[in-house]
Amino acid sequence: MNKTCGHPDIPPGGELIPGAVCGVCWIWANRSDLREAVERGPVESPPPAYPSLAEQAANLVDEVERWKAAGRPLVDAATLERRQATCRACPKYDPERDRCQACGCGVEDVPLLGKLAGWLLTGESVPPKLHMSTASCPEGRWLPVVS
Repeated sequence: MNKTCGHPDIPPGGELIPGAVCGVCWIWANRSDLREAVERGPVESPPPAYPSLAEQAANLVDEVERWKAAGRPLVDAATLERRQATCRACPKYDPERDRCQACGCGVEDVPLLGKLAGWLLTGESVPPKLHMSTASCPEGRWLPVVS
């Protein structure tokens, strides 16, 4: 045991040498990049990536126009539950925001910008994409319901 620092007397080579500078202290003294990384602490992961707002808006316009043209049909409760379960099991699902990273849509609710855009397109609120029978998953995990 090194009397100065209390770390084991093992230099970077791994061989025990009495009185030598321990490996931890040697790294601390000689590797500023590693020392700075330790001082910075853990790196937070970046937030999940979503399509750009322009892409999300274009997707919403397409979905709403298709839905309006078909007479605003909605899926039944069983189909909605299957779609929600499929979305939540998908690797593109962001549980913190309850949104899809592939299209940006909400699983339970429409994100605020989607609500505003939907209202501008239809003059009324629009349901979440998963409720629209004309909608499909951009990853191909669920398809429109054909009646």
